[in-house]
Amino acid sequence: MTGLKTRFFHAKTHGCFRGELTVLSTATGACSAGEPAGCAPYDPTLAGGLFALQGAKKPAVVRFSSGQGAVNPDDSPDLRGFGLLVYADLKSAADPSRPEAKNMPDDKTKQQNWIGATGEKFFVKSAKDTADIVTRLANLNTAELAKASVWGVGLQMAGSAIAAFFKSFGMLAVNAAGAISAGKMQNSGQGTYYSQLPYQMGGQEVMHMWAPCPSFAPATGAQGANFIGDNNRAQVSKGGFCFNMYAKLRSSSDSLDTLTAWTGKTLTNGGKWMRIAQLVLRERLDDGLCENLSVNPWRGYAPHRPLGQLQELRRAVYPRAYGCRVNANGPKCPFAATGGGLVSTVSSILSSSANC
Repeated sequence: MTGLKTRFFHAKTHGCFRGELTVLSTATGACSAGEPAGCAPYDPTLAGGLFALQGAKKPAVVRFSSGQGAVNPDDSPDLRGFGLLVYADLKSAADPSRPEAKNMPDDKTKQQNWIGATGEKFFVKSAKDTADIVTRLANLNTAELAKASVWGVGLQMAGSAIAAFFKSFGMLAVNAAGAISAGKMQNSGQGTYYSQLPYQMGGQEVMHMWAPCPSFAPATGAQGANFIGDNNRAQVSKGGFCFNMYAKLRSSSDSLDTLTAWTGKTLTNGGKWMRIAQLVLRERLDDGLCENLSVNPWRGYAPHRPLGQLQELRRAVYPRAYGCRVNANGPKCPFAATGGGLVSTVSSILSSSANC
């Protein structure tokens, strides 16, 4: 849209698609052979908030994207992103007496947002690490950033300043490489996406996963720089996209802010990923609406509150980043050291014991 700035991360959109999220019920039965390893059937006693409403169908929109801040050809090594907005009036489920309720938008939003990406592991484990990373990124050569962007640079630019940057964060680079490898696809519907950071699910602490339904048949064959988006567009005529949504419950050994995948709590059938909902997307949104879309995990309800220090960082940064994108005359962002940029935002979070 006119005047809209490009996102620093997830700049390239592969399309936004509309459909519905159906909360599963006990009648859905056991997992099938085509589902991810560790799949466990739905258990309503473990699924709170929206997922306690067995059989409920809620309108939903997903934005598919690539992870880099540059709009590169789709064959460039990159992770892939998944932003989910569910339109659900959960007024009865959002208890204002809960301590976290004051940090959530009111029920007028009637939305619950989640963010996912290829690769189960996140890239940093604290707001302090994030401050160090974004400060150093802000000091990198602008031309070099434009040439290679952020993701994959440690894999592609040996000897460069960005390669050295990645090398100094060993686990970050390993996790990024895994997410990039998982991002090799012809169609966004082929991807398995992970929340990477935790959320509440009623009274549980969980990680989420969205994996293709076993019956999903992807449209492929498009060529050129934008083959993922072109295949996604063709997918509508093949019946659309289908994902199953899962939750992994936190075990006592799992940390809220971590660079490693959760072990998870073993469920009654021995599985770890409980299937809780199915997402079907059949209609493609207008490009202008898609580009203007904002996905924020803090736009939601208390039973699905984001958890951990890194999610707190998102709560502060995401509204500012969106405000910068829509304000053509606003400050340089999101890495500006002054004027409300990400570096100063991170610094303010680190100085607040309430948020850390």
